[in-house]
Amino acid sequence: MRAFRKGIFSAHYVVEDGDDSIEVRVSPWHGSVTFEYAGATYELRRHGLFFGAFTLERDGEVLASADKRLLQSAFDIEIGDYACSLRGVSLLGRQFGLFEDAELVGSIGRTGFFGSEIVTDLYFIHPLPAKVFVLWLALLLWKREAAASSGD
Repeated sequence: MRAFRKGIFSAHYVVEDGDDSIEVRVSPWHGSVTFEYAGATYELRRHGLFFGAFTLERDGEVLASADKRLLQSAFDIEIGDYACSLRGVSLLGRQFGLFEDAELVGSIGRTGFFGSEIVTDLYFIHPLPAKVFVLWLALLLWKREAAASSGD
C-alpha cells in the first residue's frame, strides 16, 4: 500500500492498495478522517480532547481502536481480535514499525526528499480500512513530532 498527498498543500491523501484507490479527507480542525470504501462510510477519530481511544468506525460501529502510550511516540492497536503496537524504528522518525510483542511484522515509512510519499508493508492487515487506520496513526505521530521539533 502507498499513500501520497492529493496536492502539494493538501491535507487529503490518496491511498492505493493493489487495484483499490481511495481518497482520505483529513479535517484541518480536529484531525478526524472520513473516507468511502465498498459503499460504506468510514470515520477515524479520537474520543476525548486530551485522552481517549482512537477509533476506526463504519456507520457508528467500532472496527478498530488504538491507545496512545503515555510519553512515547507509540500506539497499542486492536483490529478485531488482532493486537499489535506501532512505534518508531528510525532515529529521524521517518519509519515506524508494527510489532507483535517484540517481533517486527510490518512497516510504514516516508520516501522522497520531502517525505511526500508513504509506503507501507501491512499485507497482513485486512480489510483496507484497517490499513488506512494504521496509516492515520502514523500520520498523527509524524505531525506531533514535527510540532515538537518546531517548538509549537
